[in-house]
Amino acid sequence: MEFFLAAADQTDYWEYNLSPSGDWNVYHLDSYRKGLAEEPAYKQLPFNVMRDDKQLSLSLTCALPPVLATPTAAAGLEVGVSAVLQSSSGELTYWAVAHPGSEPDFHHRGGFCLKLA
Repeated sequence: MEFFLAAADQTDYWEYNLSPSGDWNVYHLDSYRKGLAEEPAYKQLPFNVMRDDKQLSLSLTCALPPVLATPTAAAGLEVGVSAVLQSSSGELTYWAVAHPGSEPDFHHRGGFCLKLA
């Protein structure tokens, strides 16, 4: 699972990756797919994975990166939520709240369609 956070009207954004295996990472990007760097604000990112035969859930509670924790930035957060799923046959499928283009592109700001205020 991935989710992306950005302040409205800013070009930079954060990518959070969470795997059912427990692996994770958080990246800061300067602009669309540019300037990828690990976000130093996180030394750990504890999250819970719950699964059964029909469902997989990941839950996470964490602080925002310091730049997004300011009142101005936090007043207009944009979020994109996505997942890449692999079936038992090995087929990959790409899921998101929105796919703004003809192909899945989770980094496209048009997919950051959830607004938090």
